[in-house]
Amino acid sequence: MGVSALASPGMAERALGRVLVFTAAISALLGVCDPEGPDLRQARVLMQQRHYGEACEAYQKVLRESGCDVERLQALLELARCYQTEKRWDQAIETYTRFLAEPRRQVVVGNDLVYGYVGLTECFFEKGRYGQALDAVRATRRQGYRSFCGTCDMLHQNRQVLREAVLSEYVQDYDAAVSGYFTLGDANSGLRLLALYEAAGQLPDLMRLVEQEGRWYEALMRPYRTKCAEGWYC
Repeated sequence: MGVSALASPGMAERALGRVLVFTAAISALLGVCDPEGPDLRQARVLMQQRHYGEACEAYQKVLRESGCDVERLQALLELARCYQTEKRWDQAIETYTRFLAEPRRQVVVGNDLVYGYVGLTECFFEKGRYGQALDAVRATRRQGYRSFCGTCDMLHQNRQVLREAVLSEYVQDYDAAVSGYFTLGDANSGLRLLALYEAAGQLPDLMRLVEQEGRWYEALMRPYRTKCAEGWYC
């Protein structure tokens, strides 16, 4: 009697069980784990449903029970955000600080380190600890923010410059604030520059700077306008 080409259901289940056990054993030996286990996914669902208290408890469970470094680091960052959403500033600051100090934080991918520093900045600001907020936002200079969208990268960088400029005002470092607002060069920054120079009684100085920038821009654009008028390009 020949051997059937199709295994029986019982044999298939036993074979699958052996494969799963073998895979789990190899994963454990190699340090490979699921970075998004069921408990972390459940915590995220609770966050999306705005059950923030339950979500914070769910993230804490991941930290207690998960043996996966990547998952624990992700849960730590998201727990900090959860505390921040609930305006539990002290706990959020403690958790962001813990996340950023993790010795295994190099396993975090993407922009999570930048998000950690930004969250820490916002919490320090809410607590009125402006100097520490400024230190935190400046720390993002060491972390490269990257996306597949060049415009998004530029917008993020501009937000960071704006945060630094505003916080520099709060700590009365007006030179740094002015430098940041000039770097941005948009309408809102122009209004802040006007207010700062007016408060310092230095509006004539601001006018000279604006005129200087205007001459520089005119010199930069003149060749382009000439070529445009001559029909080369426009």
